[in-house]
Amino acid sequence: MTADELIELAKDPRFIKGIQQYCDNWCERCAFTERCFRFVQKRAMEDEAGFDPTDPEHKNKQMVRTLHNSFELAAEFIERGAAEHGIDIHSAEFQADLEDTDDDHEQCFQAARSHPLTEAAEEYAFAVQEWFDRAGAELEKRIQQAPRSEEIHPDQLQPEDVQDAVEIIRWDQFRAVATLVGILSIEDPEGLLTEHHKGKIKSILLGLDRSLLAWGKVQLLWPQAARQIMHFASLLSELRLWMEQAFPEARDFLRPGFDEASLHVM
Repeated sequence: MTADELIELAKDPRFIKGIQQYCDNWCERCAFTERCFRFVQKRAMEDEAGFDPTDPEHKNKQMVRTLHNSFELAAEFIERGAAEHGIDIHSAEFQADLEDTDDDHEQCFQAARSHPLTEAAEEYAFAVQEWFDRAGAELEKRIQQAPRSEEIHPDQLQPEDVQDAVEIIRWDQFRAVATLVGILSIEDPEGLLTEHHKGKIKSILLGLDRSLLAWGKVQLLWPQAARQIMHFASLLSELRLWMEQAFPEARDFLRPGFDEASLHVM
């Protein structure tokens, strides 16, 4: 896909502007994929590359190819934008300024990594990783062996409910870390966040909400692991509280599409 083709695709009126900025990137579970520019762009690139979904290496090849195309397109847009403003990005002066900027960004990145919020998110993420490395096989065994009720009852926990809960926990596990580092590494001398960043924080808070509920389902299946699971719930609850205190307006942000569904379902 060329830059001109991408620009033309972006003009399609079906897309909800900005929806891809505030999602959890879990396209398989999203009801708005056909209204999302990023998803349709990725699918077009995959079709162009002729990927075979039956190939065991499909996802890896898909990711590498998508990244390669994305970098190529980004480089082309940078070249175009610089040329329009009379900037020679290959000049020695520009490269020197770029190196200085890289140094500044590295300092901001390291400061974000050592921020208390990031450290709290990392503590939870790596604790969960260690637990699944150690107990994941046993949990999967319990899920497979759990009896399934033939009667559909809203309060009856089914094995697939727990499997779904595990998928949610693993999907959200590192999202807070990545998002917090990205936001906190931005220089913000006045301590203010743009509306855009509030929307990203809201997406993370909603992920923490659903992860807490998911851990509750795991505990119902495996009550013997309650002490460890309550530890994870405690870490999540503390992280959620601290994030809500640090970003008090994030919950009120209206994410395009997701929080305005009634305006976009037709």
